[in-house]
Amino acid sequence: MIVLKRCTSKSGIALMVLTIWIVVDALAAFAGAQVQPPRRQSKIMINPKRESKVEETEVTKVNVGRSLVGIARGASRQSENNLVDIVFVIERGEKMKTSIVQIERHLGELVGMFDESGVDFRLAPIWFQNHRGPKFEGSPFIDSLRAVHEGLYDDFRHDHSTGYGLDAIMWGLRELNFRSHARKHLIVVTNSPLQTTWDAENAIQQLASKIVEQCKQEEIHIDVFGVNNAVQMKLAEETGGKWRPIDEYQQRRWPTSMTDKRILRIAGIFELMGEHFVETVKSPSDIVFIFDSSFSMGFNTDEICIGVDRLADALDENGLDYRFGVIRFWARVGGGESSIVVTKPPLDAEQVKKLFRLPKEGDEHLLDAIMEGVPKLDTPEHRQLVLIIVTDEATSRRREKGYTPGGGIAVCRQAGAIVYVIGGFVHPRQTERDVFQRRVAEVTNGEYYAMPGTRLSDVRR
Repeated sequence: MIVLKRCTSKSGIALMVLTIWIVVDALAAFAGAQVQPPRRQSKIMINPKRESKVEETEVTKVNVGRSLVGIARGASRQSENNLVDIVFVIERGEKMKTSIVQIERHLGELVGMFDESGVDFRLAPIWFQNHRGPKFEGSPFIDSLRAVHEGLYDDFRHDHSTGYGLDAIMWGLRELNFRSHARKHLIVVTNSPLQTTWDAENAIQQLASKIVEQCKQEEIHIDVFGVNNAVQMKLAEETGGKWRPIDEYQQRRWPTSMTDKRILRIAGIFELMGEHFVETVKSPSDIVFIFDSSFSMGFNTDEICIGVDRLADALDENGLDYRFGVIRFWARVGGGESSIVVTKPPLDAEQVKKLFRLPKEGDEHLLDAIMEGVPKLDTPEHRQLVLIIVTDEATSRRREKGYTPGGGIAVCRQAGAIVYVIGGFVHPRQTERDVFQRRVAEVTNGEYYAMPGTRLSDVRR
């Protein structure tokens, strides 16, 4: 009798497991059959089908020294008169050894880049730590690496308590004389939340607000390599700089309000796109803009060119091997034949912007540019093709030419392309044939963004 009960119990358990497995498998099949629109997680648009892939890559390893070179390159590019002042505010301590070694290895490259570009640069270091009390020390601006290197080789303190970075930043703003017409950057490198010795209610928030106010007045940009700390992100966001994780233990997450602000500006979308690109595209790449050169795009050209610079900055900071190219397209108003001009890589950011600024005319047919332009690129096998569609309109139907959204997607996939889209706003409830731009980004593991200022457009016949 006891043996019979045991067998019955085992059979019941097996039957229960089998039932649960069947239900779970059915639910998975049902969910996989549904067409789910991309949804937002933190700062980027995420396709539900590859959410797990993004989560795996969301923790990013950052080489601080290499990224510093990218910041310097961006500063020299954006300087109107080739004057650049950079202040390093670096926490000193045992736990900072890895980051400081990375900085040391790339300082020579940074100065070489300035010299090659003919930039009149000055550097100033500020070191801070908490070793038997708060300490920081700094040097005046000089046009060499001497003062920075001297600080790098000082002994590390075996102390793991938080340094007083806010006080060090305020000291630099008060004591250092930035040149009024220079491009000014203050670069903070820390493995701790920023603190202050100021004894007052909400002292950290008050001091952070004072720093932001002064930086705005003097046009000083703060870039931070740090930890997930709201104050660090506030300093970077509100002064026009960027926050980056200092090591692989920091997740790249921003507050929702920051995401919303950037998604409302074309240049901000290029920043988001660059960050997603850096996290997901690892191989050498050919980045080809499919650029709507119709008359209506003239109103957005300046902001798009700013975005190109910000995209290039993000790629440079992370040392990526990339080349630009452009496919321009336009057509006569009223359904005329398309004009498509393919300029293959390699182009640099300045050459791309010159092509974008050429006179705009007429109408546009995106599918013509995809079907006729993409096959002409002949991207080398060892380079990843990345297409960035830039248009302010929905996709027109080209049935008379036999071009369909499905055919356009097939061309992109056959080319092995990852497709990003900054496009005309299309409501998610529209039928699939009306949402080519959103669909091509989704199926190629790219990203879709609606261009700010565009409205729901009827798809033209």
